[in-house]
Amino acid sequence: MLPRIQSFEFCERSSMPRWIRDSIVEIIGMGLRTSSIFKIVAPIFHALRQLVCADEILDLGSGSGEPAALLIEELSRQGLAPPRIILSDLFPNLPKLRKTAGLHPNHLLIIDKPLDATAIPEQFSQPLRTIINTFHHFPPPLASKILADTIQKQRAIFIMESFPRNPYNCWALLPNVFRSYWQNPACTEQDRFWKAFFSYIIPLIGICFTWDSLISIARVYSEVELRKMASDVGGKNYTWIYEELAYSSLGRAVVFYGYPSKT
Repeated sequence: MLPRIQSFEFCERSSMPRWIRDSIVEIIGMGLRTSSIFKIVAPIFHALRQLVCADEILDLGSGSGEPAALLIEELSRQGLAPPRIILSDLFPNLPKLRKTAGLHPNHLLIIDKPLDATAIPEQFSQPLRTIINTFHHFPPPLASKILADTIQKQRAIFIMESFPRNPYNCWALLPNVFRSYWQNPACTEQDRFWKAFFSYIIPLIGICFTWDSLISIARVYSEVELRKMASDVGGKNYTWIYEELAYSSLGRAVVFYGYPSKT
């Protein structure tokens, strides 16, 4: 496995123009929508949700909200009752989140203020937290704080990534995100001119997205790293499960989840 690299991504920088940050998040969300990743993830998530009796879930780092919406849709397709998911982000893209939540008004709610995933206020008492496709954004100190806060408050957590730290398993998503890149300026809710100009005329968004994609691969945590992190912050009384799930001949999704062993 490649060594983990903690470099920057453009979509994380508050100093970057909003239309760059939002484009990257939107392209990823649209790319996931045309993949089959959630078909294999949904049953595992549902089993955990039932185990910890979570009818309402707090989603951290929701981005466009698209991953949570896809999870809701796949659960429904498989005849598994979807929960209510509360979407949150440190930099909430409210127009996109509202559009996504509007697709499933009975199952998706929005926190319209910034929410720091490393220090969740006590008012959010949901028994299960999800981090879908964004845990790699957090460097080890912050990732550890997320797990520590979860463990301290005796919550369960479900972490999903679209690929392991292996470039070979990322090619499966390439056609999906390529289509999303070209379609996004026509589908976006705001900054349409800037997103079109810097996608089609000057491909600045494409350059930033390519960089972020490569860095994302290099930043995904391995099983050993995740288990050590959880153990170091007090998770020894938790049950932790790591799986790599094949959704195509090349594609592998990663899930890592934990819950108090007494549950």
